Amino acid sequence: MSASEQWIAFLTILRKEIKRFTRIWIQTLLPPAITMILYFVIFGKLIGSRIGDMGGFSYIEFVAPGLICRYFLLTCIFITGLLPCLLYL
Repeated sequence: MSASEQWIAFLTILRKEIKRFTRIWIQTLLPPAITMILYFVIFGKLIGSRIGDMGGFSYIEFVAPGLICRYFLLTCIFITGLLPCLLYL
């Protein structure tokens, strides 16, 4: 396949994924965001208040980067389209 054919194929897939993403964006973004908020509430407020500081950071400051990475990674893994992964990078 030539470079121009690869470029046309890429643009075709991108256009298709943009249409799909705009059609189901609530289903794509809302459930993982709600899950992440629940994790922050459970781990940050309920459990974190009992654990205390970790290496000079509060527990929520220690856990937050991992929870945010978990949100982006799982969203990209479980959504089989190309566009959501490109938007988060």
